[in-house]
Formats: sequence, structure tokens, C-alpha cells
Amino acid sequence: MSELVPEGWASKTSGQLFDFLNGKAFYSDGYSDDGYRVIDLLNIDLSGKFQLTIKDKFISQDIYDKYPKAHLCKEDLIIIMTDITPSLGLIGKTAVIDRSDKYVLNQRVGCLRPKDLNLSVSFMNYMFNSDVVRLQVVANTLGTAQYYVNTPTLKNLDIPLPPFPEQQKIATILTSVDKVIEKTEAQINKLQDLKKGMMQELLTKGVGTNGVPHTEFKDSPVGRIPKGWDVVSLEQICQPNAPITYGVLKPGGYVVGGKPLLQIKDLKAGTISPHGLHLISDELDYEYRRSRVIAGDIVISLVGTIGRIAMIPDWLDSPNIHRNLGRIRTVHNKYVFQFLRSEYALSQLGLTSAGSSQSALNLSALRQMLLPLPPIEEASRISGILESLDKKLDFSQSKLDHLKDLKKALMQDLLTGKVRVKINESEKEAVMG
Repeated sequence: MSELVPEGWASKTSGQLFDFLNGKAFYSDGYSDDGYRVIDLLNIDLSGKFQLTIKDKFISQDIYDKYPKAHLCKEDLIIIMTDITPSLGLIGKTAVIDRSDKYVLNQRVGCLRPKDLNLSVSFMNYMFNSDVVRLQVVANTLGTAQYYVNTPTLKNLDIPLPPFPEQQKIATILTSVDKVIEKTEAQINKLQDLKKGMMQELLTKGVGTNGVPHTEFKDSPVGRIPKGWDVVSLEQICQPNAPITYGVLKPGGYVVGGKPLLQIKDLKAGTISPHGLHLISDELDYEYRRSRVIAGDIVISLVGTIGRIAMIPDWLDSPNIHRNLGRIRTVHNKYVFQFLRSEYALSQLGLTSAGSSQSALNLSALRQMLLPLPPIEEASRISGILESLDKKLDFSQSKLDHLKDLKKALMQDLLTGKVRVKINESEKEAVMG
């Protein structure tokens, strides 16, 4: 590896830079309601951050004192040593203990403790979570059903190491990007909570007429709603010539120049992703012409990731849909689209916002689902308010995606030395003390 190290950098192994500690096995009969927190793989966020969770376990002072070699300190680097995911998305991920408290290390998680003060743990956390080091861990993973990495592997990882001032500068740059990412994620969470609250308010109380809120309400099968609203089943408001239906049972292979066929994977953020659409033959599309969709139609996933919803955009020219999708066509499309994304609609279908609770969504249940229906003008105003929040969410999500791509590119450039950071004299003096 030394020949690949940039000028001024050193080629080290992880064993030269860190002392390695293994976790201990703690058993449920030794857990207590409070005391000393047991740190396991759930405390390592996939983005490389240390996190406390509501699932954390605790041990008493007596048990804690029995295992001094498993005690953790601030600035320790903890690493996931096992994985059950086929993609190996967890193993080798690290995080820095960024606060002073009494923690103890559980089994299946290791601790890398720096041997030298002239080693930036923040820099090393980015290095371990980058392809430069993590791919080495993945390549040396053992096991079948449960994958693991052993201690000798973790002590023999190749680490390209820049001088300490350069480590600090790189860590500072990447940390600044992380802070913007965290701020953007917080904005998205805030907008999502706002929309959830507004949906609950708008879908039960409406916006009133001419700026005047509703004052009279009635009981209904879907709860209290304004007196002038109706309660209808979804199939009642679908267009007569386009009932709720599913699509092509066996689409076959990709046909160059064929007709687009929408699948669950194509439903992204309430719309259709234009990338990688499957194409079927004209003959098969004609055979299933009853399930063609047009702009403004709503499609919903019926199996797998159940309840994923999208509205067909204007740019998509009459595609067909897979058997795993259901089509809904109604003059109230924008209002229905918003309603189907509400907690109330999901609960009617036996779903939750976190994912499905069943193996398939029955078309009959979808057709019979009840919804509160305002007059068409009020329904349009309600959907317009919620659409404006969707646009803000889409903008923030696009910003977040861009920031994550930027961070990935920066990590690749900075952690390999492809792009070198400049260290001025004041930064060198600050490091030297």
C-alpha cells in the first residue's frame, strides 16, 4: 500500500494506531432499570455517529466493576463486528464516543482506542466509514447466516495516514458538511411533523367557506366531520369507465422500444422516477389496456412495500402497471392522493406510516375504504395547502441528497489524498501547542 500513499502521508496498520478491546456478553438477568449503559451496535448510526436509544440496556455498579477492560471512554472509536444483512451494510461501521459518561462495551462491538495523542479520532471515524477502510473489512468478513469480522482482521487494516494537522483539517471540513446535513434533516423532520398535524386538522375540520371556519359538525363512520361533507367509499368516486384495478400479471422481459410498465420500485416520493422503467411489448400492453394509466391517476403498491403511493406525472405517456400496483382514477385525484397518505387512511388499510403490517393489500379493501369528502372547491383548497408543504419537503429532500453526494465525493477525494488540504502556519502552531 505504501506506494499508493500520497507524499507526506504514512502507511500504517490499524494495529499500529489503536489498542483493540473486545466487548463482553451481558445477560438479561443482569440488566437493571438504570446504572451504566451497555453499548451495542444500535448505538452506531449508519452515518457514523454515536447515538443513545430507548432500547439501551443498563447494568449495575457491581457488574460494571467486574469488567474494567470493557469500560469505554470519551474519544474511543467503536466498531460493529457482526452483520445479518445480505448487503453487509452494518459491519465495519464506526462511531466516536463523543461524551463523558460510564459506558460498557457489549459483545459483537469492538473498541479501537488510539495509542497516540497525535491521532484525530474524528478523522479516523471518517476514514473507517469510507470505502478506503470499510471495504477491507467487508472483504475479510467470515460466516454465512451471521457474518462477522475477527480481531486479527481489525488489527491489520491498511490506513493511509496524513500528518496530524492535515487529519484535523480534513475532519473539520467533513464535520462542517455533516452539520449542514443534520440541520437539513431537522428541517425535513419539522416539515413532516407540520404536515402530519395539518392533515389531521384539514381532513377532519376543513378550511370552511369564504374564509369562515366550519361551526357545525356531525358524527360519521370516519369520525366528526363538517356538516356539509359526505362520507363515500373510494370506488364510489372513481370514474365509471376506469374502476380500481391492478395490472399486468406476467410482464416478461425488457422489450426495446416497447411500452412503459410501472413497478413498485418506480414509485418515489409521491411521483414516478423516470430512470430504469421496464418496457413491455405493444401486444401485451393492448391485452391489458384496462390497466393503462394517464396523468393524474393514482397508483398504490399492493404487495411488498405496501401502501407506497404516487400520482402519474404529465410527462409520462399512458404507461401500464404491474400486477403489484393498483390504479385509482377520480376527479378528486389531488384530494384523494393526499388523503391516502394520511394516518387515518393507512390505518383503515391495516398499514402504518413506518411500513406494512400485512403481506398484501386486497383490492376489495381498497375499493371499500371510506373517506370524508368535502365540496369540490374546498377539497381543492385542502389539497393545495398540503401540496405546498410537499413542495417544501421535496426541495429540502433534494438539498439533503445533494449534500450527501457532496460528502461522499469529499470523503473519496480527501481521505485518499487525491485532493490535499492546505495547512497554514497558524494551524501548525495550534497543533504543536
